[in-house]
Amino acid sequence: MTRRLLLIATLASLLSGCGFALRGSVDLPDSLQQMSVTGDDLLLVDELKSALKTSGVTVVDAGDPSASQMELTLSDYDREVRTTDSNGLATSYNLRYRVGYDVRTADGDELQVNQRLVQKRVLDYDPLLELQSQEEEQFLREEMREELILQMLRRLSRIQ
Repeated sequence: MTRRLLLIATLASLLSGCGFALRGSVDLPDSLQQMSVTGDDLLLVDELKSALKTSGVTVVDAGDPSASQMELTLSDYDREVRTTDSNGLATSYNLRYRVGYDVRTADGDELQVNQRLVQKRVLDYDPLLELQSQEEEQFLREEMREELILQMLRRLSRIQ
């Protein structure tokens, strides 16, 4: 029993010493500890709010005069044919998810303006496995959205 406790304590100290942190948790500056998030892509806005909360930010309603504001100015997902077979049917697609945003202080000072991020993936497509291909595309889309949110948080963490 003592060996088990010693092993757990050792592992815990090693993890804390190496800078281990939960994925999605980013230390943000004090100026961003209260923030509102607005945009047309409601799913992206909700997931971004959740990630900000995980990072210790108090997410408030838009228009709160004491909070910094993040506005999603662009959220665009598209796919284009990458390759086709001898019959002209698509066999793979290029997927692209683009996001643009602005961040301002409660006073309206610009912290990050006209920021643009892009995530790309390749989807191999088999028309005989339509449902499986749709599920894989949905998975890749969610993965790209999560990565874009992490990139936004990392950029926010560099604000002075």
